[in-house]
Amino acid sequence: MRGQSVWAFILSLLFYIVVILAGILWLTSGVGLLNYGKMPDASQVEELMSEGDAMIAQIEAWNVAHGRYPVSLEDACILVPEADYEGWYYLTDKDGTDFMLSIGPYSPRYPFSLTWLTDSQEWYFHDR
Repeated sequence: MRGQSVWAFILSLLFYIVVILAGILWLTSGVGLLNYGKMPDASQVEELMSEGDAMIAQIEAWNVAHGRYPVSLEDACILVPEADYEGWYYLTDKDGTDFMLSIGPYSPRYPFSLTWLTDSQEWYFHDR
């Protein structure tokens, strides 16, 4: 009987060690709590703007060909690059004369947004 309780103790101790290690791994990974409030550095912002510029060129070409901006990027067959910060967001007005392209939801997890507006023709970086 005593041998069984020793093994039960060792197994429960091993279980707790695995749970603690998994928690540490989660906290230090890209989805963990340590990433909350993470801002992109200057080179990452430049990379995001470059990706956005490539999409904007395709959106503008679609506008020239069709006389209005696409309802969605999928409708225009524009491939959206995979990105952190909850991905790219595209929105156009009802008549297709203006659009907005944005990344970064300005949330507690990612306290910034990078947005392109057609009326100003420039990128806006908004942070805390």
